[in-house]
Amino acid sequence: MKVFKLVSLLLVLTILLPITSGFSKSDDGIITLKAYLKSLEIFNLNAAYNFVDADEKKYKKLEEFTKENPVLFLKAMRLENKNFLKFKIVNEAGAKPDNIIVETTDLSFPDPDVTYVQIYQMLKMESKRKKKKVNLKTPAGILKAFKGMMKKSGMKKIPFKTVKKKMSVVKVKNNWYVKPGWKEEVLAKQEQEKAREMEQKKQRAEFDARSVAGKASFSGIYTDIENAVSKLKELGKLAPDSKLIKDELARLSKIKDNYKKVTIKALEIKGNIMGKLKKLGIEVKNDSKLTVETYRIEYSLLDANGKVLNKVEDANIYGSDTFDPPVMGGLKPGKSGKKDILVSVDASTEKWAKTEIKLISIHFAR
Repeated sequence: MKVFKLVSLLLVLTILLPITSGFSKSDDGIITLKAYLKSLEIFNLNAAYNFVDADEKKYKKLEEFTKENPVLFLKAMRLENKNFLKFKIVNEAGAKPDNIIVETTDLSFPDPDVTYVQIYQMLKMESKRKKKKVNLKTPAGILKAFKGMMKKSGMKKIPFKTVKKKMSVVKVKNNWYVKPGWKEEVLAKQEQEKAREMEQKKQRAEFDARSVAGKASFSGIYTDIENAVSKLKELGKLAPDSKLIKDELARLSKIKDNYKKVTIKALEIKGNIMGKLKKLGIEVKNDSKLTVETYRIEYSLLDANGKVLNKVEDANIYGSDTFDPPVMGGLKPGKSGKKDILVSVDASTEKWAKTEIKLISIHFAR
């Protein structure tokens, strides 16, 4: 490997002698970088890889490096733009080993994640769909196919742009090597992927949070709200920066904390109406810090000894406007309301003497 690297360096330096003959020994790092860049310019990827620092190679193997730079495609782009992948060191005069700015011409697409490989694969797929096969075995054939694909997408010509990239060189055991920034690229992509996964996890958690909170709010049943609070706490751990989950958790926690401060009690049983109906007086008291908009009740009819004669889950949803006198705008904190409800009686409930009643759902104003 050392012999191959030395031969590659000597071959490339013969090309660079007119440019680099004026450098002193302290400029060997720049000479190595120029050799690396020249290898890229002539599409000698093996030689270019030889100049790369060992630590950088941990993040990009030769196979990956050559795969992501399909030479035929690169040569095709050079046919269209003679400056494509031609390099220039911008700050050569004052460059430091850890801060060398290299300028080149590259493809320009709205999506920065588009790669040469992806474009090349698209050309191959497009070629398979066509009855008349496109020659993708020569740079000229690839260029023709690429121009055709660009035209179909509404672009009149292949987009190019000038880009600048920071590189550095490092001296290891008296030899200089190039650090193209692969380590930073890989770590940055890993961070981006991690951020993308976190965002997807957050979106899923927020979707579940909306569903959980919505169902609990719709039911107005205490156990549903209690369970929703527990579930939202779990979802909050998956997406700790989600404002939506925090807001829903705070809202339902407030309802849970105030829920049992709203009470109901049965009042007197009023006389028969046509022998089949009686009036049950009820009182709802709001000792919570929230306004009660609507509620549902369940009651049991008992005889004088406490035996259950009938149990009724009232299907009606009562609002504060049904109180007597009506309370408009909801039952405010510290207020109470009374009303009568009609209860059907028959032979099985004619001994009705006592009533057990409870709230089975409450809806608070937001």
